[in-house]
Amino acid sequence: MFSPIPAMICLPFSVVMIILLIILIIAVIDIIVNRGKEHLMMEFPYHDVKIMGDGIFQFFASKGMRCEIVGGRMVASEGLWWFTGARTFEFELREKDGGCSMEAWFYLRGLFPKYFRFTRYGYPAIVPRRKGLRIRNELMTYLKRYEESRVEIYR
Repeated sequence: MFSPIPAMICLPFSVVMIILLIILIIAVIDIIVNRGKEHLMMEFPYHDVKIMGDGIFQFFASKGMRCEIVGGRMVASEGLWWFTGARTFEFELREKDGGCSMEAWFYLRGLFPKYFRFTRYGYPAIVPRRKGLRIRNELMTYLKRYEESRVEIYR
């Protein structure tokens, strides 16, 4: 005899599988769209490279992040790349016509893909990405206290 109970169990399971498939598709689209690094360029006329470098290091040290110099770049990171993703901020300062220019790269380093941009609406790794976005916005506010700075953000 046919029992109605297995048919009732299969229906919710198929609905759950469809929902999980939709979530997986959204995650894959987000990974494709938001992979890479966010690139920022700023110019600080009338400011020395040493003063700007010290200011950036003090900002990240106050956030409790690891700060180091790797290959001529200042690197500040927080988190573990294999667990939550490491929020990473790289800076390169150069002297330029009586002031300095700064190039910065902001990204979340993880297993796959290797780099994520900080976005508010991403699905995978949503908590570390939002925290990285918050730190990036606080850094921008901190750097705007230097008068006459010019900012260009590239994606």
